Amino acid sequence: MKTREKVARVFTEQDEAWEQVAQSFRRACSLYHKGREDEAMSLAAEELTPLIGEWSRSSPLGGSAKRHRLISLFMEEGRRVGEMALLQKMLFAHMSAQAAVTRNARALFLGDSGLAGSISLSESKPQHASA
Repeated sequence: MKTREKVARVFTEQDEAWEQVAQSFRRACSLYHKGREDEAMSLAAEELTPLIGEWSRSSPLGGSAKRHRLISLFMEEGRRVGEMALLQKMLFAHMSAQAAVTRNARALFLGDSGLAGSISLSESKPQHASA
């Protein structure tokens, strides 16, 4: 195998290992934001820690560069998950308000005392203008 191919394979494996670390941390953050702290801690201990170890062993970076990259990842992914949690809350509130409006409109139109109950199509007669 040529040197260039070996280097490309190493970087591809590094990217995959790094992406696994990022995904695992993202899942742990998501669980934490949902109030499932025990599951988040379990995921961090049982999945994330070994993934970080695998990535660290295969990374050509030095110790302080690895630490810096991990800290940056944790900050960025934590920020992203926090923003997602906020967006979910905002979207839920908006959808709940829309559903309430729809329910109220249906009740107004279709309910026993609503507009549809006071209109009878069979009883209404066309009005003709007298000439």
